[in-house]
Amino acid sequence: MSEPSTNPRSPITGVSILVAAHNRCELLAQTLDSLAALQLPPLAVECIVIANACADDTEGVVNRAAASFPFSLRVVSEPRRGVSFARNRAVAEARHDLLVFIDSDCRADPGWLLEHLRMYSERGADLVTGRIELWWEDQSPPDWLSPSMLEALGQHRFSEAPERLRESRAYAANFSFRREVAARVANGGDPFRTDIGRSGSQGRLAHEETVFARRAMELGFAFWWTPAAVVQHWVPRASISDAFFARSAYWGSVSFMLTAEPMTTPRTLGVAIKSWVRAHICLARLFAANLRASPRAASIARMDLNGALGRLHGAWSRLTGRSVPKP
Repeated sequence: MSEPSTNPRSPITGVSILVAAHNRCELLAQTLDSLAALQLPPLAVECIVIANACADDTEGVVNRAAASFPFSLRVVSEPRRGVSFARNRAVAEARHDLLVFIDSDCRADPGWLLEHLRMYSERGADLVTGRIELWWEDQSPPDWLSPSMLEALGQHRFSEAPERLRESRAYAANFSFRREVAARVANGGDPFRTDIGRSGSQGRLAHEETVFARRAMELGFAFWWTPAAVVQHWVPRASISDAFFARSAYWGSVSFMLTAEPMTTPRTLGVAIKSWVRAHICLARLFAANLRASPRAASIARMDLNGALGRLHGAWSRLTGRSVPKP
């Protein structure tokens, strides 16, 4: 097991739970129900919901819940659509020195917050991420889903014991950090990059939290994983489709290529060549799966093909400076 950080940190005096929400007020209500049932520390706790360009009853849901919530709950409107804008606004609005993010389509286990706090008090953490399990909409999980498909749906598992991370495995659905980390990463600007992060205009570009965590680690901050801080991520029935998995693989790979560092020209060319070869291999696998009438193998091959195309198009964009073509 990794050793605790030797760099002493100030004790946590208060916690801000931050939720970015966009037009999912029914799910948000269930998220808030789970937060209301949290085991609470003997610290000041607040929850701030950022209503990100919402056209539904998000603000009403929050205001009604606030009347009987066990700790401070408020909603703030952020009109600029995009999850990075919402998260930057959340950081700016937070009053306390530990910032804990959960998505508006997730439910927290009762001990979730205490486990995040334990990592700071016992491990000297500066950033923490935890386990994300899947919360299925009126269905049992299909038995044909591959590990890549489960990850695309939001599942996040790393190890069965706490571990100091050596790479930026950050997932904002279950992610916390000290306020000092955000200030140092932002360096006078925004902590989360706004040219990536899902929005109406950017397609499904992502990994803004990965870039944040990588920058924090480069600055010497300690990033820890704990399997005991658990949230459940909602899986709508519509997501169990080839179209969803193909789109997720494509944009995930594009996002990786646009945010990976260091990405020198030789490395980018190498990725492009490998992705070109892999795309043709995936096409052959897809053809063979269709000949065998194997839907599962065809779905996996189609997802892998789109992942290869995403890396190829992302490499093309880095080499030329041109925008990434949509699938």
